Amino acid sequence: MAKAAPDGYTFLVSSNSPLVINPGLFRNLPYDAERDFAPVARGVISPNVFTAHPSLGAKTLPALVALGKREPGRVTYASAGPGSSSNLTVKMLEEASGARFVHVPYKGAGQAVVGLLRGESMFMVSDVNTVRPHVESRRVIALATTRRTPSLPGTPDLAEVGYPAIKSDLSFGVTAPAGTPVVTIRRLWAEITKSMKGPPLKERLEAQGMIPAFETPEEFGAVLKSERARYAEIIRRNRIVVE
Repeated sequence: MAKAAPDGYTFLVSSNSPLVINPGLFRNLPYDAERDFAPVARGVISPNVFTAHPSLGAKTLPALVALGKREPGRVTYASAGPGSSSNLTVKMLEEASGARFVHVPYKGAGQAVVGLLRGESMFMVSDVNTVRPHVESRRVIALATTRRTPSLPGTPDLAEVGYPAIKSDLSFGVTAPAGTPVVTIRRLWAEITKSMKGPPLKERLEAQGMIPAFETPEEFGAVLKSERARYAEIIRRNRIVVE
């Protein structure tokens, strides 16, 4: 994608991780996330959710934090791997609360969820859509979401439980090769925005726990830049290294 011709015929749909986390995590990326991609539309936001295994005994995020303070180094959490959004979100909670947990990295979010369901790890952070069926079946407990979502109407968000500064949503956006004509980018942004406001797509996205985002290309670019700086600093402070 970074090497594609900026002719208006090639666009990338991806999660925000390759554009905001990877630049601070990997030293030799074959692309420059800011230089090589032109923001088009943020698309959708998929809130993350803290979920716990029932055996942990914590039914709220404050209760989880209390355990992490009272017995630092005992409570384990699963993640999709070092430097993943799930790992970094817990690091944000540790920094904000003073609690300490034990990281159990898995090879991807799917394996991490299986580890949580088996009780191999006591809690994890993942996007709402991934774990909602397990919350509804009561195999795991939803403690808090990164932002309010109709998918889990009874679950408070981080601001409501005392951590408004933690920002860690998964999102799926559209970018174009750098140099793509502005008129082309604006046209695609307008069409994406129009389609997401239509009832069929809007309802389908919300059913999957996704929240439509309507930032302009310029606003989307500002979000990416801010997230890159924030994640890079978290990675640096916690000395997270991917081999």
